[in-house]
Amino acid sequence: MFKQCMITVSNYLPSIMVFLLTNLLVVEYLLGFQGAAYRLFSSIGYTNIISPGSMNARVDESGLIIGISICFLLVIMVAHMIGQIVKLKLEPPK
Repeated sequence: MFKQCMITVSNYLPSIMVFLLTNLLVVEYLLGFQGAAYRLFSSIGYTNIISPGSMNARVDESGLIIGISICFLLVIMVAHMIGQIVKLKLEPPK
């Protein structure tokens, strides 16, 4: 029974990982935790305060945006590969 459950769960592993990563960003923003989401939001120029001089002081952090995106994509890719390996190992041959 566990074997059949793991096959089903492994199909949804990438979706679960995407859900966890997006919730991480939302929780960091709502609770004010300054982690990866804070750096991502600050690098795209998002602030809670609108001031006339804020657009002139913008720093280009496109490398940071690409780096955080690649890290998140790598986590999702690893989850997808683990799901495929579990499925290959536990699914009976046809």
